[in-house]
Amino acid sequence: MKTAIIFLTSLFMVTALNAQPHKKRPLSGRPPDMVYVPAGLYRPFMQQGDKSGRVQLQAFYMDDHAVTNQEFLAFIKANPKWAKSKIPGLLADQNYLEQWSGDYQIGNPAICNSPVTNVCWYAAAAYAKWRGKSLPTLDQWEYALSFPPVGLPKNRSVTRYILDWYSNPTPEHLAAVKTGYQNDLGIYDLVGSIWEWVDDFNSVVESGDSRSQGSLEKSLFCAAGSQSAIDKSDYASFMRFAFRNSLKAKYTVRNLGFRCVKNIN
Repeated sequence: MKTAIIFLTSLFMVTALNAQPHKKRPLSGRPPDMVYVPAGLYRPFMQQGDKSGRVQLQAFYMDDHAVTNQEFLAFIKANPKWAKSKIPGLLADQNYLEQWSGDYQIGNPAICNSPVTNVCWYAAAAYAKWRGKSLPTLDQWEYALSFPPVGLPKNRSVTRYILDWYSNPTPEHLAAVKTGYQNDLGIYDLVGSIWEWVDDFNSVVESGDSRSQGSLEKSLFCAAGSQSAIDKSDYASFMRFAFRNSLKAKYTVRNLGFRCVKNIN
């Protein structure tokens, strides 16, 4: 049990990276409820190509909170084909939006402003497109996670925060967005509330398109494959990537939701 908790403690810990200092954030043109994420150098967990292990990321905007049930309901009303009773079984499993009482009824008002969960990758991607956005890439999401926290008590580290999250079961009703962990960019709850879909959720360990469910590169989880990992002692990242690789695009999970990004041209 203690070993499992140690693993989970570090599950969302930042991978090694070198981020550039914050550039001046644009005062105009920022989409509502989104945060400017400055360009920077990011070191992914798995080394791919570049021997330095660093990837240059361009600036982008990211939602400051996960998409809520209320926000997703607006999408369903505008796009009825994604309703509970209408979505094809090929696109979502039987637990799709199981917390809702009907196609167009959230049911419990207590979760209106909580993150929407039990959403498949297909529906999340469709929502993002409807909003003129996209799901974050794996690199964008991990890079955003790397920025330090603000507002935590001095005696409570991010490690402690994550440990507390994992030492308790998922609550029956998730807390409202923007009530927990925040980083110094102003992004809330990348950890401490839900898991989140990324566009290429298992691209590191799966050949071809991340939605094709093609053959897996099993070497990631063997001794030989681990040589491509930047930090071979980072069991947390191994677990994070393993979780993503366990998903299929039609899966829905009680504590799996999403947020969106918007690239800057």
